[in-house]
Amino acid sequence: MAASSHTLHTRFVWIVLRVALASTLIAALVIYQYALASRRSDGAEAVQGVVSSIERTLAIGLYAKDKVLLKELVDGLARHPLVRDVSVVDAAQLELARGGASQAGAAHSGAPDFETSLVSPFDPGETVGRLRVWINQRAIAAKARQQAAVLIIAVALAMAGVVLAFNAVALRALSRPMHRLSDELKAMQPGGGGRLTLQSGHAEDEIGVVIQAANQLLEAQQRAIEQERGLRQEIARMEAQYRQIFDTTSAGIFVLGTGGRLINSNRAVARVIGADEAEMRRLGATDFAATVFCDRGRWEATVAEARRTASTTSADLELRRLDGSHRWVHCLISVQEGERPEQEPIVEGVLYDVTQRRDAETRAARQAELDALTGLANRRGIERLLEQKVDEARAAGGSLTLMFIDLDGFKSVNDTYGHDAGDAVLVECARRLRGAVRRKSDIVGRLGGDEMVLVLEHADPTDPAVLEVARLVVRGMAQPILVGAGRTAQVGASIGVAGFPRHGADGAGLMRAADAAMYAVKRAGKSDFRVAEGAVAEAPADHAPADQARVASNTA
Repeated sequence: MAASSHTLHTRFVWIVLRVALASTLIAALVIYQYALASRRSDGAEAVQGVVSSIERTLAIGLYAKDKVLLKELVDGLARHPLVRDVSVVDAAQLELARGGASQAGAAHSGAPDFETSLVSPFDPGETVGRLRVWINQRAIAAKARQQAAVLIIAVALAMAGVVLAFNAVALRALSRPMHRLSDELKAMQPGGGGRLTLQSGHAEDEIGVVIQAANQLLEAQQRAIEQERGLRQEIARMEAQYRQIFDTTSAGIFVLGTGGRLINSNRAVARVIGADEAEMRRLGATDFAATVFCDRGRWEATVAEARRTASTTSADLELRRLDGSHRWVHCLISVQEGERPEQEPIVEGVLYDVTQRRDAETRAARQAELDALTGLANRRGIERLLEQKVDEARAAGGSLTLMFIDLDGFKSVNDTYGHDAGDAVLVECARRLRGAVRRKSDIVGRLGGDEMVLVLEHADPTDPAVLEVARLVVRGMAQPILVGAGRTAQVGASIGVAGFPRHGADGAGLMRAADAAMYAVKRAGKSDFRVAEGAVAEAPADHAPADQARVASNTA
């Protein structure tokens, strides 16, 4: 079996070695400390025994002040292998003799390890001095190391025997059987019929249990692989069918991922946006929604609604083709959330080209808001467009002017010449009103009967240009109108003028203010104009005095 630092056996041996080494180190420390303590205790007892043998002689020498005797005794004691220094002092703490490693006159290092009192040989109650002994700790430590080394070697040999025994047992009972098992597993092919061999002696142990469980797993895996192969064939067949449906359906299908990137789409999408295969690949690397849909805010709102409700949301969206033309599509949008909160959702969309339907609806809506006789906006169209203009002016902080026009003498035209003549008068008055406006965005409409309106953008009722338009309308309406067979009819115009935000905060308010100003003109004599109360009108300096007087009369 090839050795490897990653095998279980190698790691097991390393663990046992580390444990054995740590145990040996701990045992060595304990043994050394024990040997050191034992040597120190034995040394102290040995020194005390020697001291006891010469204690009385030292007392006699100290009592007699016999320094020669004291010196001989101290030197003899100092020659003991466990004694480092010896000192004898009298009762006055005066040193009389010294022996050992310290030089005469030099101070002893540290306190003595052993000290005993010397009493007079003639009076046991009298202390004549003291004997101080410093034990040779280095010699004791050396002896302790020698003793510990012998014991440590014995422990290390015992630990080595234990490690070898563990290694042999692990190798025989675990490593070799597991290695044979791994070799068999490596040689097996997924889905093959091979099975693991139950080794002799392992029928009832954990290895045998593992082999039996592995064989059961191999059998289950073989069955699963066979089933998976069948499922893959079925899925491949179904995918081919779905791909055919996906590519040939008239509905456009697309999937968007992170940042609006196009993940997948069918041919119908390419047809709707007018892109070939290369252009679709290019679009796949961009924000598809931002490139294709005209109203990005409407698209994002639809996606947000689908995400909020966790259901499919539909909307009609305007689409920008690659050639610059626009089409309308009906989109069904659903959102699939990511598996993790930080993942962006997947947007799935189905679109249908509804341009023809939208065009038909737009034409129908426009027809519903047009006066059939004059082609002007009818009451419904006027109200919608007026509110729209008011909202725009409010958002921009601007202004606009509404003129409420009532034809003077129109009833007599109907009564005198008939309704066909009356219709001809209304058509001509509508044409003259169109000619009076300044911009295409200004509104010209017929409320009904002989009532018409003008809405002028970005204009205040007091602007000279607005007053000039009012004068042009009054003068234009007063001109004769051909009603057929050489006959002419003549009407006038009474005009009430109101402005936003000066006279009303919405379309209805402007209508009321202009209508009231128009009736004031009617009461004052007709065929004139008047600005609603709260406005000041000034006439240009080059107008005739009669015009100036008329403007002055319209000053609120």
